[in-house]
Amino acid sequence: MKILISCVTALALCGCAYPTSSIEQGSELGHLRFVDGAIGAEVIIDGRARGARKDVHPIVYDVAPGKHVIEEVANGQVLLHREYDVGAGSTLDIRIEN
Repeated sequence: MKILISCVTALALCGCAYPTSSIEQGSELGHLRFVDGAIGAEVIIDGRARGARKDVHPIVYDVAPGKHVIEEVANGQVLLHREYDVGAGSTLDIRIEN
């Protein structure tokens, strides 16, 4: 009987070792890749400043899947203001249209 109780207790405790959090299917981050834009332009995602462009190379920001308002502002001029829908695991190229 003691062996049976010990085995049941051990099995119950083994379940506590499993992680309690997991990544749900479709909860993978999406990516916004700013392909072009003015050096020094401020990138703003959902009203939050994410930093100024330091060079001409693409910049990639990770975002949660869903709709996001994207802005790029340089010298007080709005170069881009648009809403994008980003899918889980997808990468959207953001370009400044001249």
